[in-house]
Amino acid sequence: MPVRFKAQERSNPQNREDKKYYAQAVRLRTIKRKEIEEEIVAKTALSKAEARGVLVTLSDIIRKELIGGNGVKLEGIGTFSVRLKSEGAASPEELTANHIESVIINYRADSELNQEVKNTRFEKTV
Repeated sequence: MPVRFKAQERSNPQNREDKKYYAQAVRLRTIKRKEIEEEIVAKTALSKAEARGVLVTLSDIIRKELIGGNGVKLEGIGTFSVRLKSEGAASPEELTANHIESVIINYRADSELNQEVKNTRFEKTV
């Protein structure tokens, strides 16, 4: 199945009059955990309850490890890590947790997955 895209008009931030069209991926839908469970059941010897248990446990482990300050690498999927956005401080000693404005969960796709998606077919939608 190809990755679908549409033409999206965007302005140049330095010159709002200068507009061009760029490719934007079109998401057809978002599959949810239940659909993943059903596919696991169809492709393995696991029951639906076992598949659900594995996915819930995986989610719990990822959450626990990220909160614990660790990155999580799932071969074939990618790496999850935590990034912080903060206000600047005049010195390292003055920097405190109160300077942290937000916590962002980063995801970096596995290189093989990334390459597979890059090598897919593309189809323009109207």
